[in-house]
Amino acid sequence: MNLLEYQAKELFRQAGIPILPSQRIARPTDVKELKIPYPVVLKSQVPREQQSKVESICLAENTIDAMASAQAIFRLPVMGKYPDVVLAEPKYETDWEFYLAVVSR
Repeated sequence: MNLLEYQAKELFRQAGIPILPSQRIARPTDVKELKIPYPVVLKSQVPREQQSKVESICLAENTIDAMASAQAIFRLPVMGKYPDVVLAEPKYETDWEFYLAVVSR
């Protein structure tokens, strides 16, 4: 199973694991319906077998910036794939992050 970030976060949420609030964006106009506070981070959601050097994350301070950023992200291929979904989260400052991967054979 290869999950996108928004899918994994939904599973964590269902399991009661605390995560940042986030919202799926299926098209740039969905940004008008954001329920999370600005500034927000918009992240391209495409499967990646390896890290890409293509910038697929944007910071937006308001709705106008977020709509423009979402339009750009939807038009930006990552490893040859265009996103069907963009993930929006509130911007936060952190000293460290934890990434989790589970591998099964």
